[in-house]
Amino acid sequence: MSYPPLILAWDKERFHFQFDDSDLSEMTLAQFKEICREMTGVPVTSMKLIFSGATMKDDVSPLVYYGVYPGALVRMMGSIPKPGQVVVSELDMEQHAIMEKFDHIMSETSDLVLQKIRGFLSNTQIFIDQFLGENSAIDFKDAESIIKSERKTLFDSYTYINEILMKRLLIVDGVVLPEGADNARQQRKKIVRQIQSWMNQIDEAKTRVLDLEKAKTSAL
Repeated sequence: MSYPPLILAWDKERFHFQFDDSDLSEMTLAQFKEICREMTGVPVTSMKLIFSGATMKDDVSPLVYYGVYPGALVRMMGSIPKPGQVVVSELDMEQHAIMEKFDHIMSETSDLVLQKIRGFLSNTQIFIDQFLGENSAIDFKDAESIIKSERKTLFDSYTYINEILMKRLLIVDGVVLPEGADNARQQRKKIVRQIQSWMNQIDEAKTRVLDLEKAKTSAL
């Protein structure tokens, strides 16, 4: 059975490929891109293939996944680099944009919470020294209502900071990373570790207050 040729349109050039249905079912987009590179000289990293108005992006999917058939017209965008020209791939540009977004998220988060975290930790220590420390001059039982009020103010601050950090974790986790964006993936891990470190600091301070209160109550 004779099949019409698959046509690759690039600029004013037209290239013909004799592929049957079986070829299109087995050949991945990555393999087809390599064939296009050999035919045109356009680097795969700067190549964009378009079929029926949509860009084909998933390199591991077969051509038939995109609806490509014998006789179809596939358009290619991209240019042959000049001698000495550095080729910046679409992935590199996308990854750079994501990393800039991560930088913005981290900078904004630091501005929002760092001072509040320092304030919470400082106020926690003041609360402990004033009400729960061994050298506290205040009778724990007599000052129970005051302690309860001060603790609520302190823990409201904890809740506020914790909610901000949780929302930031969700934002960072929700950023979709393309395959191969290893630098952006490492940056995300670093941001997550930093946010978790801040959360651990305020968690430990809150737990210390609760443990000391429990010890004080048991001693009464």
